[in-house]
Amino acid sequence: MDNVLQSLITGISLGSIYGLIGMGFTLVFSISKVINLSQGEYFTMGALSFIVLSGYMPSVLAFIAAVFIAVIIGLIIERSLMRPVSSSPLINQIIMTLAIMITLQGISMLVFGKQSKTAEPVWAGAVKWGDITIQYQVLVIVAVMVLINGGLYYFLHKTYYGKAFRACSSNPESVRLAGIRVNQMRMIAFGLSGAIGAISGVVIAPLLLMNYTLGLVFVVKGLVASILGGLGSPVGALLGGLLLGIFESNMAGFVSSEYKDVMTLVFLLLLLIIMPKGLVGGFKR
Repeated sequence: MDNVLQSLITGISLGSIYGLIGMGFTLVFSISKVINLSQGEYFTMGALSFIVLSGYMPSVLAFIAAVFIAVIIGLIIERSLMRPVSSSPLINQIIMTLAIMITLQGISMLVFGKQSKTAEPVWAGAVKWGDITIQYQVLVIVAVMVLINGGLYYFLHKTYYGKAFRACSSNPESVRLAGIRVNQMRMIAFGLSGAIGAISGVVIAPLLLMNYTLGLVFVVKGLVASILGGLGSPVGALLGGLLLGIFESNMAGFVSSEYKDVMTLVFLLLLLIIMPKGLVGGFKR
């Protein structure tokens, strides 16, 4: 029983990160219908920037700077690289995000080096309950996930720009006629996805050895999470991430860590056969 609970705790912490990255996918997809394969690089660059900057300034300032860097990268990507190809076929735009991912990965290698790095935990220590250990950093991750989800919900449903964003995701041509600037909404989507990616990287950095290649691993998991939840739904991406994290943790703990990635993809295929629109989309009729 203790092993099950420990796997559940590990799954929730990883699943929260998968869900946050999935939310970044969802924001960009909702407004542009493009799957942004460079999403994982916001995660990597945010984490590595935080680790390096923490050696020169207080952690709070390093956190703000790391998120700011990721937001600026997201805005530059949208304005300089994605907007010029926005009228191209969808496959061309997806290939562009793949090229951006490879480029950002190379930049990370040059700037931060190949050596793995880790960060000091925001909240050091752990609480023990029998054989179960809960690191305080896991509680930080879950708290950040809840805060981002709540903040995103408020932004999308209670603010003018959020409502305009939702309108653009539903019918961009109509809102353009109504005077809403669709390109501005696209920039908001890329900026927010950069911020969310960087924050997720910073909070998980104390629990992982971070290096420039890790973004590829998490971009796959984040994409799976967003598909599980129903691509286009931020809440669905979060639920999909939690489900994926718990499933993956249990596969590693009770089956084999060697097969957890294969079993995860099999699980995704089976779920999509039953629920082709994802968790939020409902069951197949």
